[in-house]
Parts: sequence; structure tokens; C-alpha cells
Amino acid sequence: MTYRRAVLAALATFAVVAYPAAHKTFTHWFPGLKQAHLPPGETLPELADLPVVAVAPKGPPRALAVIVTGGGGWATIDRRLAKGFADDGVATIGLDSLRYFLTPHSPDEVGADVGRIIETARRLWGVQDVALVGYSFGADTVPVAYNRLPEPDRALVRSVAMLGLSNTADLAMGVAKVAARFEGYPKPTVPEVVRAEEAPERPTLICVYGAEEQAVGRTPCPSFDPARVTLIETPGGHHFDGDYDRIARAISATIRRRA
Repeated sequence: MTYRRAVLAALATFAVVAYPAAHKTFTHWFPGLKQAHLPPGETLPELADLPVVAVAPKGPPRALAVIVTGGGGWATIDRRLAKGFADDGVATIGLDSLRYFLTPHSPDEVGADVGRIIETARRLWGVQDVALVGYSFGADTVPVAYNRLPEPDRALVRSVAMLGLSNTADLAMGVAKVAARFEGYPKPTVPEVVRAEEAPERPTLICVYGAEEQAVGRTPCPSFDPARVTLIETPGGHHFDGDYDRIARAISATIRRRA
């Protein structure tokens, strides 16, 4: 973390903890800040410094899905996806964007933290096949993370699924957006997706979007070459008419060991 980012994070935390009035102001203007300063998830001691949620199948996992949540944190869509993955023998570790991105993180730091999640799952469960999955804010984030993974971790990623991809990525929430501006954010999402398309590992790229999103120009998904990106259009808008089970099955099918 750069000095500027560290100072901004410290100021935000100090204001929230030391001054009740400031706490009220911050939580009013930046919803979720209160939850973001609760202790991080303790489901995996190796990742105790990250706000993660782990969901394992009944038997030994055959693969891993790393879910980067939307701006609302670990929500219904994430729980439904994780259940669908578990039913197919895939473990899930979810990174709660609501809590993680209220502290400034550079793109390289995001890639390193997602890499840690993959490495932890590999050590715990022996998984060698990984899907990166992001919804909304998380969809804008996962191509950034993939492109900056350490090479050994990137080699394990079979698919990158972007659910509700928008035209620009913020990579920050609340007061952390101030620091993100120094990194040039918000930035267009398409260049990161194109970079992932051109990666030598050639992961399966999936872009899921609602028909209503396409109608109002809120998603770049239809602009991608269907020969390089699997496009899944659903009825409805940003929540895909709640058809999360279908999406989970489509993603799970991509997490297969390569010969």
C-alpha cells in the first residue's frame, strides 16, 4: 500500500472509531462503512485479515470458485451461487467487496490477495482448478485481479465469470475512492477483459447480462467476440430474474481439469 493510500485508510478508520459524529456522517454518506469495520471473517484462519466467507461441499472439493461480491457484500446471489457450486462439488471462498474495498487497494494488491485465497484453498483442499466469479462491482474487479495474479495461481484459473459487468470499474468504495483517483479510476472495463482474452493460459471468459441492461447500454458484454467470450443473456435486469442456479451450473461446467 502506498503512503498516500495508507494515510487515507488511517484517517477514515480514525474518524469512524474516535468520533461518533464522524462515524454517523461517514456511515450516512457511505452505506456499509459500519459493517466494514467489524472483525473480518474467521472461517479460514489463514485469511483472517481478509473479509472472506467459505462454503465447502459435503465431500472433498473437486475445484474452487472465488466469488468477489457486489457492492452490497455477501448477498442472496452469492449464497445461491455458492450453494449451486457446493452441489457440484465445488468449494467457494467469497471476498466481501463491501468490507474489502472500503480500504484502499491497488490493482496489484487485489491480485495478490486473490492469489492468497487461491493458494490457501490449494493447501487446504488440494484443488487445482479455479473459477474467478464476480457480480456487479465484483464483475468489474475479477478481470483486474486475474491479470495481476502471480503466475502459478493464474495457471490454475480455468474461467473468469463476470456477472453484470458494467462499462467502468471503480475498484474502491466510499472514502477509498479518493485514493483510487490517484490510480486513474474509474477506468473502462473492456481493456482488462481484452487483456484476459489474450492471456497465454486462455481461461474461459463468461459475461452474463440481463436483457434490460443491454437495452439501456449498461453493459459491454454484447460487444465482445462470442468466439472468445461466452455470452449469456438472461431475462430481466441486473439480477437476471433470479436465475442464479442456471448461472452456477454454467460456471461450474468450466472448472474441469485440462489434459
